[in-house]
Amino acid sequence: MSAGSSIPLWVTIVLAVIALLGPWGGAWLASRRDDRRWDREQLREDIRFQRERDREAAQRAHEVAATQRSEKRETYSRYLATLMTWGWLLDKAEDLLRDGQPLSPGLVEDLENAKEDAIRAYAGVLVVADGEARIEIEYGFFDHMDVHSSYTRFAKYDEENFEKLHEAQSWVRRRARDELGIQPITDPDPMP
Repeated sequence: MSAGSSIPLWVTIVLAVIALLGPWGGAWLASRRDDRRWDREQLREDIRFQRERDREAAQRAHEVAATQRSEKRETYSRYLATLMTWGWLLDKAEDLLRDGQPLSPGLVEDLENAKEDAIRAYAGVLVVADGEARIEIEYGFFDHMDVHSSYTRFAKYDEENFEKLHEAQSWVRRRARDELGIQPITDPDPMP
């Protein structure tokens, strides 16, 4: 080795190894950085996707609940309408029986038709009503059936039946409102 002009061999080897490992190490570090960036982006995308799915699921659940509520309201409305028609005809029969008059065949036929309509509407309510509501609605329906049988089969007026009928109609209306979350209509300033 000459003085000043030569570099020790070991330094040359170390520099050669560093020169060879440098690009590979840099590439490895860049690759790790890219992998971490990719993982962060993927996590963000997964979170965004999950939020979107949750939002869509909540929207679908809301739409299903709104549809069910609408169907429930329609079913209850149909049932209440048929029950009121049937009740009105039973009231008419009651007036005749109270006065000692027989029921006309036309009224009996109307009562039977109203009963059949109420049975169909009642079946729909049983599908949508919840447990306790179903029980109260059943009581109300069968009270109507009892009054109907008493009037049409036996032509018998009974004050207890009259009260039972109106109480049953009130139960059904109240229960339908509760089931649908509708508050009864009240007059804020009743007239004296």
